[in-house]
Parts: sequence; C-alpha cells; structure tokens
Amino acid sequence: MNATTIERLALEKVRPHPANVRLDVGDLTELADSIDAKGLLQPILVAPDPEIPGMWVIIAGHRRHAAATLVGLNRVDCVIRHDLTSEADIIEAMLVENLQRSDLTPVEEATAYQRLALFDVSPAEIARRTGRAESTVRRRLDLMRLPETTRELVHDGQLTLGQADAIAEFTDDPDMLDRLAATSAADMDATIYALRHQRDRQRRNTELVTEVESAGGKVYHHDGATDIPAGARRVDEWTLSMTPAQHRKHHPTGHAIVVWPHYVQEYCLDPTVHGVTTEPAPQPAPTVTDEKVAARAAEEQRLADDLAGAREHRIKWIRGTLSARHAPKPAGTEAMLRQFVLHLLEADLFDVTDWCDLLGLDVDLESPDVALWIASEVLEWRTPRLA
Repeated sequence: MNATTIERLALEKVRPHPANVRLDVGDLTELADSIDAKGLLQPILVAPDPEIPGMWVIIAGHRRHAAATLVGLNRVDCVIRHDLTSEADIIEAMLVENLQRSDLTPVEEATAYQRLALFDVSPAEIARRTGRAESTVRRRLDLMRLPETTRELVHDGQLTLGQADAIAEFTDDPDMLDRLAATSAADMDATIYALRHQRDRQRRNTELVTEVESAGGKVYHHDGATDIPAGARRVDEWTLSMTPAQHRKHHPTGHAIVVWPHYVQEYCLDPTVHGVTTEPAPQPAPTVTDEKVAARAAEEQRLADDLAGAREHRIKWIRGTLSARHAPKPAGTEAMLRQFVLHLLEADLFDVTDWCDLLGLDVDLESPDVALWIASEVLEWRTPRLA
C-alpha cells in the first residue's frame, strides 16, 4: 500500500485528534458558507486512528472538518497518511503541518512540543524534526511551566513573549510566580522589574550572610531575638573611613550584619580598634552670651520652618501628581517621577518608613511586598512602560 492515498471518507469516521495543536478553531461562519456553496476544495489530512480500528484522526484540517459538520456533509475528501502508525508520529506530523501556518500561537506550539516530550523526545530531537532552533523549542517549553492564567494571556496576545520569558525566570519561586499570575497585563513590566530587584537583593543578602558567617563574623536578624552588642557602630566611609567590603576583608571577626526584609546593615563590633570611641569625648562648655543664644535659636527655628515648608510642598506635589492619574501632567512630570522611583529601587539607600510616610501608604513594613507596593503606587498611573 502506498504511504499516501486520497479517499472519500464518511465524515462520521473522521474525528479531531484530542491532542490537536490548535486550542481554538475560531469563527467558522465564512468557511461553512464557502463549503456549503462550493464544497470542500482542500482535502483533510488524516491518519489511521491508533486507538479505534476503522477510524481516522485529523492531522491537518480541524477547521474544515468542523465547518463540514456544521454544513451537514456526509462524506469528505481526505489525504490518508498510512505511514503514521504511532501517537508520537501523528503529533509530530500535526505540529509540522501547523508550524507552516503563521497564525499558530506560541502557546499552541509549546503545547505540541510538550506532548512530544511526553514520548521521551528531547528538545534537540524536536528541533531536528520540526526545523526549529533548539533555543526556540526550549523557550516554548518554558511557557508550559507558567500558571495557566498567564499562558492564557500569552495565547490571547495580552502578554508578549518577552514578558513570558521574564515570568519564566520565577518558576522556581512559587510566591513570586503567584504575584505575577495575579498581575494585570498593563502592570506586568513594573512588577517584573520590582521582583527582579527584590530577587537580586535577596540573593546578595544570602551571599553576604554566607560570607560573614564563614569568616567568623556575626549575623543578626530583624526579629529581635538577639540584640546587636552595645557600642557597635555602622560601617561606612564617614564613621570608620572605610567601606563595608574593606571592613569585611580586614576585620572579618569583628564584622556583623543585621538582616532586614529588604536590606542589610553592616556593623563593626569593636570600633575602638579604628580609633573610634563609643562615647563622645567630653567637650568644654562654650561661653556664649544671651544674645548669641537667642540669635542661634531664632536661626534654627527659621531653618526648621523653611525645611518643613519645603517638605510639605514636595509632599503636596507628589501626592497631587499621584492622585491625578487621569489628568494631563506637565511636561517632564512622568519622567521625573519614574526616574525618582527607579533611583529608589536601585540605590539601596532609602528609608522605607520615611518613603511610606511620604506617599501616605499604610503597609506592613515586615511584608516582603513593601518595595513592590511602593513601586506600584508610584508607577501605577504612568503611561510609558519600563523597558
């Protein structure tokens, strides 16, 4: 028997394959009208059903089969591939046939690759059989690790492949993946950026804890179970005239870190070795007149009033800008605030409590979501997405 024959088969003997590559046959109205008027002009590609003798499964032509069923045809012309005798061969043939069509979605392609992988077909072999690059096959298979809701957004075109690839970075962190799954498509770029920053920070903190502990230093956690010794001083270039990295290198056993949810603080346990006293040196009492005291107090009050007024003005401007999310904004406002929050996320020098107070946010500072909350609150109204 020839490997390929053309026969007219009873429509009831032809069934869609349950592993059809296409997830949706779409609107059949126009195709059904065409078949009703002119008949089925292109045969359906089928193979012997490996499960039901005497039946045929569709390799290509699921839409034509569905439209012919709507019209009420009894028999249809079919091209029969007698050489496809196994389930893996049939799925591979369906995939190759559909890859030749430009409208196959990445999720449909990924679903087919995964079904081939179930037959112990490696990504390299899938690439060889389908003519795709192995990197493309692996990226599509990564899509199948995403939550179903996220795959649906990719399938519907609401998420780009670039965004899907970025989300796939978090498949080993269920909490972050859940947060991404609950994020709208419009906020996805900002959420990915914030979570990447949080993940990188956590990785750096973990590496720092390992480094300090292995060198004989001390690690304290924010839960307050162990208090850092009295007299310890923060390590910075102003206090000890050296960076934390320099102090870890030259005084490893005298180094300590306090681990907070979003950052770490580094301390010197014995600052006296650096010539820094833990108590301020006694100073002789200055001799001042009442007039100087009064003048200094007046100057300090004026400065305090100016600073308070400036702070109130900044807070009013930022809150007003954030609240007017749908109103036209002055030129440069969006870029200014966006750069402001990007600097906040990158600098590692902000005080979370002050920032929440500035924005009027009532959040749990112990929550791992606080940095993401702040980023979302500032970025929620902006029009351009982060690159």
